[in-house]
Amino acid sequence: MSEAPQETITRIYNCPKCKKTHSITLERSIADNRNRYPFPHVFIHSSQGNIDDLLTILYIDAQLQIRAVDIIELENSNVFSEDLAKEIMDKLMNEINKLQEENLELKGLLSNIEINESIDLAEEPSNLEVKQTAEIRDEELPKKNLSEATEEDVEESAELKEVEENVYTFKSKTPGRKIIPKGEKLTLFFVSTIGPGEKKQKLAVNTGNVIYDIKETIGHIYGLIPSTFHFSLGGLTLDETKLLKEYAIAEGDELLIIPASTAG
Repeated sequence: MSEAPQETITRIYNCPKCKKTHSITLERSIADNRNRYPFPHVFIHSSQGNIDDLLTILYIDAQLQIRAVDIIELENSNVFSEDLAKEIMDKLMNEINKLQEENLELKGLLSNIEINESIDLAEEPSNLEVKQTAEIRDEELPKKNLSEATEEDVEESAELKEVEENVYTFKSKTPGRKIIPKGEKLTLFFVSTIGPGEKKQKLAVNTGNVIYDIKETIGHIYGLIPSTFHFSLGGLTLDETKLLKEYAIAEGDELLIIPASTAG
């Protein structure tokens, strides 16, 4: 007979003010029916020594994992002062506004990606068509003796020669169609550890893409420069010159966005 699930759970967090590790017991139902995640959980952190009591804000996700910690140092014991209440509300409103802005920006980017994938790029004119055009123009030119050729005829003949020479360049340098990367389309989660708090976004990605190209898209979402961060999968830093499908990645995996200075 299986045991009934516990109604509480214990989590560990590090206080950035007192530099110590603390544990906290949370009701499992605390994450139920939240409008958005991670959500703030506020309590008084009793400290020791010369550090005043600290108001602690934990940002908790739907799985009751602590994603970020924020600290406000209380002045004496005036916990419910007007200034303190305003500071708490300002911090919470700023977090809500940032989440709303990121959500709108992500929706716009996803809409653009879906539109781009649905458009079938028009094929470039074939090399044969270009050459045939040049031949038709050549046939339409009136045949004249060299003695009868005017200056205008000489200039037109020179232009036609240039068109014919460009046929080879066109054939050797211009692809007939834009190459679309071949790979599997997966839904992945990109978790940013850069800046205050931890941000998480879901994105559909083609595994045939070069990792650097994916970094550029994620950089637009989070407002980051691609050269300042790397992706990490299971503790492994991904090489931005490789294709995503060269790594063992699966549907629903999380890729951490870590600062370039801390990448291994």
